[in-house]
Amino acid sequence: MKTPSAVEVILDLRQYSERVEGASGFINLWRALAPALEGQRLDAGRSYNVADPERGKVGITLVNVPPDHSICRPETPFAIHSVLEPSIVYYACATCKQEGRRQYGPFVCQPCRDEHKETRLCDEHVVILNGSMASFCVRHRPVSPSGEPATFWCAGPQCRRRQVAWGPSDQRAHPNDPDYLYCAGCYAEMFPRCDAAPNCEETGSNSCEFVDPASERGCGVRLCNRHVRRWQIYGPHRLGLSLCPAHRRTSSLSDAQVAYEVVAGSAMRRGNAWRLPTLGSVRHILQNARGRFYELPAIQELFRSLARSYSGNTRLQSEMVRMIREREPLWQREIDGNRDKQRNGMVYFEQLKAAYRAKGLERVAEGLIYSDYKERGENRLLIVDLDASLKGLFIGRQGVTKKEIEARLGVRVKLEELSRT
Repeated sequence: MKTPSAVEVILDLRQYSERVEGASGFINLWRALAPALEGQRLDAGRSYNVADPERGKVGITLVNVPPDHSICRPETPFAIHSVLEPSIVYYACATCKQEGRRQYGPFVCQPCRDEHKETRLCDEHVVILNGSMASFCVRHRPVSPSGEPATFWCAGPQCRRRQVAWGPSDQRAHPNDPDYLYCAGCYAEMFPRCDAAPNCEETGSNSCEFVDPASERGCGVRLCNRHVRRWQIYGPHRLGLSLCPAHRRTSSLSDAQVAYEVVAGSAMRRGNAWRLPTLGSVRHILQNARGRFYELPAIQELFRSLARSYSGNTRLQSEMVRMIREREPLWQREIDGNRDKQRNGMVYFEQLKAAYRAKGLERVAEGLIYSDYKERGENRLLIVDLDASLKGLFIGRQGVTKKEIEARLGVRVKLEELSRT
């Protein structure tokens, strides 16, 4: 490879105000710069700055230095390897241009564009409100309803559709994420205070879903997660109906009222994903409240009777009737599949009572109430209810009595305490 005979340099003209054009322009510039290097040691990679009071500063970086040119002399040959020039700003910020500067403006004011005028803005002069990337010039900056310059877009349901901007005095931050801002009205709608206790400061994220049959409206009392009670009508793995302190005594409802609240509460929920619970779930609710056994067909008749009592005069009634009729085939399959199992369950139940009588525990035997029976293969589970005061006698010391009877009968027994609330 041929060794370069001249010292190669890179010129940095980014801070030099005068534009250099053509070969003659660079030759003249170098003639002005070269005297500043005379007598300097020349090493590859070294940089020098030559200042001109009128035109600014020129940077010189040595790229290649031949061994015989280690000291700069008047006869030292130089070659310009490349040039770093100031960038040309094609889209200059309109505000900066008014101030005599050229700064790149990546943002465009949308209202100006709607007026068929493109106003470019730099990072310093653009107006971007929290909650959106829409850009504005100062002239078109949104104003809040109260008249102050807007600083954010409300993320709430009332303002989202209308794109309302608000100022600092209207700002309310999300309780768990300060990046989401709301106006006072939307905040109150989305994060209402809990109504269950006068001094509760928590958000009432739940609404009581008890339905008044006369007005066909939900109670609506706001409840925080600490004060809400879930009526688990859909089983343990789905979110039950929310109830406030005034409506949580569901055991005081009649069987017909329980059926109404189950269907009406389900119908009031948004979306079509909610289906009515199984008959077995409703049976557990009724048996815990009444302390007696219910057959599944009797519970099905409760819902059928409710559907027959409505002619669909209101939207809620139509939805309730639709949900009952839609659930009917599943309820019937539940009854058919449950009939033989429950017959086996009653046999085990009678054997269970006889076993406790044989041990002299007549009070336990008389207090037992059949609840449910489940079997899968060789696994058999008998579910019974019993008053809490008899639980100790039922289980026995260290569970010996219960375990002994389970082993004798060949069935596992699960105890559910009767709910008297």
